Amino acid sequence: MHISETTVRRPVLAAVISMFLVLIGLVAYDKLSIREYPDIDKPVVTVSTIYLGASAEIVERDITQILEDSLSGISDIKEIKSESKDEVSSIRIEFNLSRDMESAANDVREKVSRAIPKLPKDSEQPRVAKSDTDARAILWIGFTSNQLDSIALNDYLDRNIIDRLSILPGVASITVGGERKYAIRIWLDADKMSSRQITVDDILYAINKENIEKPAGRLDSIDREMSIQVKSKLSDVSMFNDIVLKSYDGKKIRLGDVAEIIIGAESDRGFLRANNKNAIGLGVVRQTKSNVLKVASAVKKELDSIRPTLPNNIDMFIGYDQSIFVNESIYEVRFALLISILMVIGVIYYFLSSSAATFIPAITIPVSLISTFYVIYVLGYSLNVLTFLALVLAIGLIVDDSIVVLENIKRRIENGENSFNASIEGAKQITFVVIATTLVLVAVFLPLSFMGGKTGKLFIEFGVVLSFAVIFSSIVALTLTPMLCSKLLIGKEKPEPEPDLIMKFRNFYKSSLIESQKNPKKVYLFSIIMVIVSAFLFQVIQKELAPTEDRGIFIISVTGPEGSSLDYTDSIVRQVEKTLEPYVEYDEINTVFSIVAPGFSGKPGEVNSAFMFTTLTDWGTRRHQKDIVREIFPQLLAIPGARVFAINPPSLGGSRFTPPVQLVISGNNYEDINKWGNTLIMESSDLKIRNSNIDYKITSPRLNLKINRDKAYELGVSAESIARTMETLLASNQVTTFSKDGLTYNVILQADKKFRVNKNSLDNIYIKSINESLIPLSNLVTYDETSTSQSLKRINRMPSTIFSASLAPGYPLGDALRDLIAISNSSLPANAKITFSGSSKEYFESGRSLEITILFAILIVYLVLAAQFESFRKPLAIILTVPIALTAGLYTLFLTGASINVYSQIGFLMLIGLITKNGILVVEFANQLREEGMSTDEAIFESSLIRLRPVLMTTISTLLGAVPLVLSSGAGAESRYAMAIVVLGGITLSSLITLYLVPALYRLLENR
Repeated sequence: MHISETTVRRPVLAAVISMFLVLIGLVAYDKLSIREYPDIDKPVVTVSTIYLGASAEIVERDITQILEDSLSGISDIKEIKSESKDEVSSIRIEFNLSRDMESAANDVREKVSRAIPKLPKDSEQPRVAKSDTDARAILWIGFTSNQLDSIALNDYLDRNIIDRLSILPGVASITVGGERKYAIRIWLDADKMSSRQITVDDILYAINKENIEKPAGRLDSIDREMSIQVKSKLSDVSMFNDIVLKSYDGKKIRLGDVAEIIIGAESDRGFLRANNKNAIGLGVVRQTKSNVLKVASAVKKELDSIRPTLPNNIDMFIGYDQSIFVNESIYEVRFALLISILMVIGVIYYFLSSSAATFIPAITIPVSLISTFYVIYVLGYSLNVLTFLALVLAIGLIVDDSIVVLENIKRRIENGENSFNASIEGAKQITFVVIATTLVLVAVFLPLSFMGGKTGKLFIEFGVVLSFAVIFSSIVALTLTPMLCSKLLIGKEKPEPEPDLIMKFRNFYKSSLIESQKNPKKVYLFSIIMVIVSAFLFQVIQKELAPTEDRGIFIISVTGPEGSSLDYTDSIVRQVEKTLEPYVEYDEINTVFSIVAPGFSGKPGEVNSAFMFTTLTDWGTRRHQKDIVREIFPQLLAIPGARVFAINPPSLGGSRFTPPVQLVISGNNYEDINKWGNTLIMESSDLKIRNSNIDYKITSPRLNLKINRDKAYELGVSAESIARTMETLLASNQVTTFSKDGLTYNVILQADKKFRVNKNSLDNIYIKSINESLIPLSNLVTYDETSTSQSLKRINRMPSTIFSASLAPGYPLGDALRDLIAISNSSLPANAKITFSGSSKEYFESGRSLEITILFAILIVYLVLAAQFESFRKPLAIILTVPIALTAGLYTLFLTGASINVYSQIGFLMLIGLITKNGILVVEFANQLREEGMSTDEAIFESSLIRLRPVLMTTISTLLGAVPLVLSSGAGAESRYAMAIVVLGGITLSSLITLYLVPALYRLLENR
């Protein structure tokens, strides 16, 4: 017995099937996490090694290359990047997305352990870590005070705020921006030390000897036992001042005699300002699998409880909140979902002119959508912008099957059958079409599962969710829809008249179809011309990775000359802040977080760069972010003495701090890549790129010291003692700790700033010889001043430099990369290897993957149709309409000025399924009519007219489902528009053309 017949005869069973699907969907919905994008846990493992005292060149030779040689044998490595700096080697191994993270990390640990015997003995053990792509703050909370200094404010947060936030559900850690921890700073006076015959080693020995707290055994008696603790822990400035370093002529020389000891900040190499006020920022980093909206809500609820307890002299505010964009984006998509449902139901009612008939396909929508939540839960997916987008675009598709079944049953009732028989036979007659169209749509999105790269992983969830929504709709169409038709549709002696507009279109279509059958060559010629013109359009349409979204935040990058001081960087940042002041006053910019912190931008130890998080006011109260950035851009470029430019955060995630254009130049040595990189900068100066730069520049000043080993040996001075003395005086040395009100802080030793000004300061450094006399450092070393690069990069084991640039407003990424490739090919030698990184790399990977996916989808659809029709020839009448659909999408992009990007390409993928659905409706019914004895010409003519109403209903339902996305505004509207406009324009234009092309192709193929 046919499934539709079973459900018509057993209506309770049909209702229970749908109720069960809804029930499991609702239960699953409550358990789903909500985030902006699908969870993409990139299998990235890092290896970090510290080699104290070694230059970048030595680190690369003795650490990085040895580890790279060992790691290169691991399977599934996509890319190895390394960076060697003074004392630090960092290697980043990115694996193919299919590789298990735990397995990859274990392989890396094994290879590193095998390489350890080859590393220098005085280097530290390499540290292997798994990289967490979600480990960045979703909220930044700013704290300012008009009375407390930054150190006291930081201490208050340590004691009262940070722990309360870090223990909240879903919070992984708290990042402190502009951190100013308490520390005892011992500022050594080199002149006083030399006059008193005191060395750094003397001071280190005295501090560590005096600042102790150790167990010293126990006292035992017959009835009592008591432990003994020796306490000589230093806890304040006066105690450190009183440490005796030595006694000379009966007079004690104390630490306070040769140093100024104060309570200050652990580090002064950095700052954070919020709207021109010194501040401390707390960044909330969420756990990988946690719900960003729930975590943000929990944090804000806790902040509400903290606010009344704050002292009057501390102000607290939220400077950045990622959940706002995520929440707004999802709200906009949910709203579009509701509008789409209402519009589709309105279309059905207009065509069918019956409330009962409209109710039947309308009930398909909630059943299919809610059921899909169960699949999302079982597969471990999340509710995100892309899954919601899939549900919105599925609206038109999930009613299609029910519309087709309903329309066929209603037509049979209008022809005189009773509703019971019409429901059974009408559903049977259309079952092949329902199954065929469902399989085609699933086949269209099946290739997404084979896509590589981050973009492929992102859109797999989109394709799976949309596919299962369609699968559930076909189940409902073959079970619930026939049952409801048998109960709700009552046969009438006279069928409902079609609406006037539809009747007029039907009459026009009938007459024009007769003409096209007489002159099919005109249809072929028109279609061919359209396809040929589209090939030209494809070349001129702008191409980019993803449209620039108004995310309510942009980032300003500030980079001073290499070797610039913190004060210099601060002066540039203040100029930028002054530039932004009018936008704060006009209520377009809400908060400016200016951050300089070594390591914050991924450049450990450097203070010549800063990043400014600029959060905007609500979307409805200001101009578009793109317009604001376009206006600010030239003002930033005009700031002298630094590279200053604005970065729109990437729409598909990724690093916020790197510009979109990143071209990797690799060669056999650094001299060549430096020359090639500068050539590319010069040759690309006429392009519409800004702030072009390479990261290998021999401009960082360095003082190279060479120890006279023979002389040092004669005087009993070790190289270790020299290095330790210089590190303590010129870098800073954390020598011990002290306790203050229950917390432990560091004690840091360093020369006073006046002894760290230039190379002449080295003349004031003394080392103690074997006979206790002081030897000037200048007697033991020679030095010369050179310039070097701050870091040495290797990509896939080749010396490399990254050419980076920002884009001028209106200059798409695709055009920039195309122009740069052309310049590289003409200006650089053949042995210069050119690859890409960051967004540029993702642009090429996603573009190639999606193009192959579209071709693969067409092939799979053809094979599915061939299997269903049991013929390789019959599906050609359907599959040959696909180029028209893709062409229509290109025309739409050209006319609207939109770009080709990953979102629009997914729209093209949808067009393949949509246009083949319409073709199946017509061709399958024509085949049935031929089996009943009609000729080919009569069958395709009658089929085209009879199937006109369901074709129009499904087409209009689909395009109206996309309308709310095209017209939407607010957070993330640009990406939704890019996909929806292709569907809207493509299905509208291609459906009109294929109304004539399918019959013409069918006659051509079947009459041969």
